[in-house]
Formats: sequence, C-alpha cells, structure tokens
Amino acid sequence: AAGAFPAGGIVHKSLPRRLRATMVCRLVVCCLVLLSRVAVAEHLPRIGTVVAVEGSVTVQRHSGDKTVRAGDVLYAGDVVSTDAGETVELRLNDHATFFVRERSRLRLVAFVHAVQGTPTPAPAQAALEKGKMIVRTGSEPVVVATPTAVVKGSNARFAVEVK
Repeated sequence: AAGAFPAGGIVHKSLPRRLRATMVCRLVVCCLVLLSRVAVAEHLPRIGTVVAVEGSVTVQRHSGDKTVRAGDVLYAGDVVSTDAGETVELRLNDHATFFVRERSRLRLVAFVHAVQGTPTPAPAQAALEKGKMIVRTGSEPVVVATPTAVVKGSNARFAVEVK
C-alpha cells in the first residue's frame, strides 16, 4: 500500500551510509534464519501426534521450544519434556502409543533404511533420557533406548524408566 514505508524505503536515507548497510545486512540475515527454520521443519519427517496433555508439556525442536496441545504434530528430532504433575500421550504414525510421565525427557527419532534403493521407514524409535514412560505397541516393532539399555518390542505393553 502507498505510504506503508517512509519515502526513503525501510532504512531511511537520512541515516549514515554505514549504519544503513549494517541495518540492511541484519535484516537480510534475520530473514534467512527464519526461512531456514521453516525449511528445516518442513523437511523433517512427521512421526506422530499429541493425543492428550496434562499440564504444560514442552517440545523442543529446531524452530524453538513450544508448549504442546492435543492434535499437535510431532517431528523427528523433537524432544518432549515434562515437569512435576505433567504427562503427555503421544501416538506415532505406526499406531504405537507413548505415555510419558512427569519429570521425563524423551527424544523422538525416525530412521529410514533403504530396501533395494527405496526409502522404507524403520521401526519407531525414541530415546528416554530421564524419567518414565509406558509404551503400547502394535504389530510394528518399537525401539526405546536409554543411557544403559535398549528395549525393542511389538504386540506388547512395557514400561521404561531412567533414574
């Protein structure tokens, strides 16, 4: 719209040339950083959704921290953190369900392997860094790693705890 910016553009000509150049450079860098974060998020595999939340559960991802709500999409690399009194239920694309308990930290990982050159999803994988979770699997295998062990199961329900 006419008049949206000053007559001299976004960076007004009355400012010293060096200051204008610095401001323009910073603006360009900020735009590139924002665009790269959007591009990274769009290319990460979606691996599940948030089903239910109790409290204020946080997900850390490349684009920053986010308080999650039921229905939010989860991506490979997301780190789900719960504090005292907070729990979250996650449903993965393969229909496995993770019940993450209070004071827990869970990193979601999606690996892809190639079968005759075609990318194929590997088993659902997660790394429990601290806390407790209950896993309910379907017919597809689920792998949960901890600092001291790895659990793999299908058609099962099991608990994992890191003290």
